[in-house]
Amino acid sequence: MDEAQRELIRRAREGDGWAFEQLVSEYDGLILALARDMVGNLPDAQDVYQEAKGLACRHGRRRSQRPGPIHSNSSTWSAQARQPEAFTT
Repeated sequence: MDEAQRELIRRAREGDGWAFEQLVSEYDGLILALARDMVGNLPDAQDVYQEAKGLACRHGRRRSQRPGPIHSNSSTWSAQARQPEAFTT
């Protein structure tokens, strides 16, 4: 991870929507393809993708408000985002 990506992560955690979108854009194709493989069609995969993106955004905001170390690895975010609530309920 380079310094620019670390800065985007820091800014996204502080609520900068543009920075969050930049991070998401790096992984959106991967997440959408994985969701399509999981649900079998593009329309449902797009719904899953939106759910995962929303969860990642909410999760990032909650983590930024917690004291202590914050894990700042966008590939970890990507892995977590691939498991939206839709698949766990």
